[in-house]
Amino acid sequence: MEIHCRRCHKPIAADGINIQQMIAKCQHCNAVFTFNSAEANAEAATNAATERKQRGVIPVPARWQSRHEAGALILTHRWFRPLYIFLVIFCIVWNGFLGIWYTMFLKGGLEAGPLSWIFLLLPLIHVALGIGITYFTIAGFLNTTSIIAERGQLTVKHRPLPWLHAGTISNLELDQLYCKETRQESKGQTYYRYKLCALLKNGRERVLVSNMDSPDDALYLEAEIEKYLGITDRAVAGEYKG
Repeated sequence: MEIHCRRCHKPIAADGINIQQMIAKCQHCNAVFTFNSAEANAEAATNAATERKQRGVIPVPARWQSRHEAGALILTHRWFRPLYIFLVIFCIVWNGFLGIWYTMFLKGGLEAGPLSWIFLLLPLIHVALGIGITYFTIAGFLNTTSIIAERGQLTVKHRPLPWLHAGTISNLELDQLYCKETRQESKGQTYYRYKLCALLKNGRERVLVSNMDSPDDALYLEAEIEKYLGITDRAVAGEYKG
């Protein structure tokens, strides 16, 4: 079991921990704080995951490519998967039905009066959904995600089509990287997705890459970027613990 200081985040020596009173004192910054058994158990679980990363047993994900260029670490992967072939068929059927619907409406004109506007407006939510899925499908065929770690900043890019979570974080703002797990349920089945997050020094969380199928993808990215930027890995509340 290992307890970390809440102020400087360094490990607390054994002689600085009072188990009976659940009080710890940091020998580095002299901060004194209380802790509970749940926090201690969480620390232990996280330490196990950290040890796994430090031993270098995280497999290199097949979808990610790594290279060094002009003093930067660049991690990239193409979005394309067989799923997007199915989505093409779905988009054709979905958008085709909407096309037929509006073609019939336009041929009929507005002679039916106010009632005709109901048939015009009713499918708009389906139109918005069709546009969103179509954009996602096209991005799946074309896009590549790049994470660029440099000495001054960390940048995430999605090209050629814009997507969520792109942007740049100054290394002066960056505190930690970590993996988070999300749970989704559909038709009685449970699915887990993983994302790579950044903890900023102001306490805010920022998602870098989301919707990964395997935790090893996020853990690999975390370990590679932290190693390159010289960030000492430590426990973060809510991170995936393996």
